[in-house]
Amino acid sequence: MFNFRSSIIKKIICCFYFNLEKNVTKKNARLALTNKYDIMKKRILRNLSLVAALSVSSTMYAQLPDGGIYPDGHIVTDLDGNTHDIDAILASGKAVIIDAFADWCPPCWSYHVGGTLEDLHEDLPYIEIFGLEADPGVPESYISNPATGMGDWTLGGTVGYVLANDNAVAGNLNLAYYPTLVLVCPDHTTTEIGQQSYAYWKNAILNCPGLATSITETDAISVTSIYPNPATDMANISFSVKDAGVAKIEILNAVGQVIVSRDLGTISGQQNISMNTADLASGMYIVRISVGENITTRSLSISNI
Repeated sequence: MFNFRSSIIKKIICCFYFNLEKNVTKKNARLALTNKYDIMKKRILRNLSLVAALSVSSTMYAQLPDGGIYPDGHIVTDLDGNTHDIDAILASGKAVIIDAFADWCPPCWSYHVGGTLEDLHEDLPYIEIFGLEADPGVPESYISNPATGMGDWTLGGTVGYVLANDNAVAGNLNLAYYPTLVLVCPDHTTTEIGQQSYAYWKNAILNCPGLATSITETDAISVTSIYPNPATDMANISFSVKDAGVAKIEILNAVGQVIVSRDLGTISGQQNISMNTADLASGMYIVRISVGENITTRSLSISNI
């Protein structure tokens, strides 16, 4: 992927040879050049990954600026084959943290094993974290292979957040270096946070526009089905409520705006609710069900032609 290895070595050797010719005999210069070449080549190859971590490619554009808008349509497939719709997550009121890393990148590995992102994942129910291997030259199998790159990024299966091999993120962020750690707020605005502390991340997250900090994913609300999905003029939502509470169903668009809302009053037990979707444009939406302090969300596709 990186085309600067050979050019750097050639330039260093060229300069070194020029200096040698001026100060020693040609015979000694050739001998010294051979020895120095071997030493320099080893040093350059050993440190190449550190240099590469600072610059993914000299031909890439600048990073997506703070306050930029994260593009729609990013769906991540994790190592287990499950799909995660970034638009749907943001529309539910959650923030998204993206750690764009490379399997061979030492700074990426150091921050990963430091545990900051894992701590955030465990403590904050209103975020989703995605560790995305973004080097297109690295196969998915390397992520969990302890014998490749920096090691097993799943840390023996103990990492709780999503890990995936994903090439779309490079274009979405105009990726320029590894690691790149970005906060995406529910309104799709982005801020590059970098390798910061837990407290720094939490403060940035809590200042996200549209963040639903009251989100609690529990068994208090159990969604049985949403059908048809894709829906046209009507979506039928079946769910059960463990404890009685004041309830509401909302349908949100991809940027978190409430498009349809229906108050259900105080409910408990099994519920079957029909929501009118005839006036909704085709696209991805979020169904948000709230009962008391409990909230759960599901994806809904609308196909109105």
